[in-house]
Amino acid sequence: MILVEYQRPDEYTLRRLKFTASLIGENMLLLDVGCGRGLLSNFTKHREYVGLDISLDQLKSSMWLGSGKYYRVNASAVLLPFRDNVFELVVCTEVIEHLPRKFTEACISEVYRILKKGGTAVFSTPNIAYLYNRLRFLFKGELMGFEHEEHVQFFNYGRLRSMLEKAGFREIRRHGFDVIMEPYNTITRLIFKIPWHIRSKIASVSPLFDQLLVVTARK
Repeated sequence: MILVEYQRPDEYTLRRLKFTASLIGENMLLLDVGCGRGLLSNFTKHREYVGLDISLDQLKSSMWLGSGKYYRVNASAVLLPFRDNVFELVVCTEVIEHLPRKFTEACISEVYRILKKGGTAVFSTPNIAYLYNRLRFLFKGELMGFEHEEHVQFFNYGRLRSMLEKAGFREIRRHGFDVIMEPYNTITRLIFKIPWHIRSKIASVSPLFDQLLVVTARK
């Protein structure tokens, strides 16, 4: 795929999508909730890809970067326009932190509703309990993520797991992603020189070392 400059995703986004794709099976009917421009479809071996986003602009042909057999749906994550037990796989990455609490619970419940029995969901969201966040709050009284006005919910692994269990999910598993999302100062640039597969193994040891929570759950 040849992209013009404004279409190019950042390195973190590509890394996150490739990691998400590595967690899911092949030849499935896949729903991507909050799909943006459909980039995930370039990394999955899906049978059919359904990209859903509340932003019509992201779904326009001039912005769309999806591949394979796909469908685009303009709808809300808290009221998914599908019947029960349809999808074998639902991905909902970096969505729930943008939703107020009651809508977060509705989104998770909706994902559970439309999944087939035995189907898998993948959720991801920034980790408020990340070690650097704790140290930053201790010494500066600040938390990473609060500077983003569009982030209205914050999660640690315990809270996310509890919400998934409440919705009915089982076999909930956290997958270590990375000790750092992006290099933004001297220390993080040095850490970023460590190969990603090693950073991911460190992140898998404990949520303390993982800046992004990536979780799979079964219906």
